[in-house]
Amino acid sequence: GIDKTIKKKSAKPKGGKEAGNILEQIHQLAWTGQHVKAIDVATQELSMSRLQRDIEMSLLDLRAESYIAQGQLDLAMQDAKAMMKIAKGDTRSSNTRISKPDSRLLTQALNRLALVQMRTG
Repeated sequence: GIDKTIKKKSAKPKGGKEAGNILEQIHQLAWTGQHVKAIDVATQELSMSRLQRDIEMSLLDLRAESYIAQGQLDLAMQDAKAMMKIAKGDTRSSNTRISKPDSRLLTQALNRLALVQMRTG
């Protein structure tokens, strides 16, 4: 029944689908006002090595959103700046390998940076 399905799922290595589930979980936590938990889950996921750039960007974006909601604008700005580095392909301080700039990720990073800057004045 259900128990066997859960055990099978948890035994699998993390893949794109599981990463998507984590992102959805963080989004739901933030949406329901559980920002501290959302930040904790995002931080835990970000501590893992070799994240795909788009996953790392989404985790930073979601965490920055919760930081803003908590009034922690300095931390939101740190995440927004980290997003810019990843989007530009400058990931020396990150877990991901250096690669060329990605316009889609750059747009996401610029959007988050602008949202943080609007709140910091």
